[in-house]
Amino acid sequence: MAEHLETMAIQWHLGFLGAAEIELISNKEDLEFLREFQLSKEPLRMDLLIIKKPDKVRIHNEIGHIFKRYNVIEYKSPDDGLSIDDFYKTIGYACLYKGLGESVNEIPAEELTVSVFRETYPRELFKALKNLGLILNCTLRESII
Repeated sequence: MAEHLETMAIQWHLGFLGAAEIELISNKEDLEFLREFQLSKEPLRMDLLIIKKPDKVRIHNEIGHIFKRYNVIEYKSPDDGLSIDDFYKTIGYACLYKGLGESVNEIPAEELTVSVFRETYPRELFKALKNLGLILNCTLRESII
């Protein structure tokens, strides 16, 4: 029996979740505990990931010149909105991509960019971001018809 206990994997998450519920028991009615909460119904997918190969090459283009090695791109069609939640979802894709490398820091944060493309200026989004105190580096390009 002792040999069997040595080879069993300890379920640390279950213990932590139980301890969290016990620690917060005085507010049990005010809280909802969702264990291993599934984030999406479908697999998460970025619109586009551009990887520069070799990474030191300079892209001679209005947009590409800002690229680093790993570039997460989100595109919103003219019919799509661009809300604060869309912004955070796109940042989340980049964070997941960085965090799911095969080794620690395989994708260095300083080598990762996030770009969002949309036909019209997202006034409400930029207002919300400014209210959060974020500083934006935006490139606006007007179409010539």
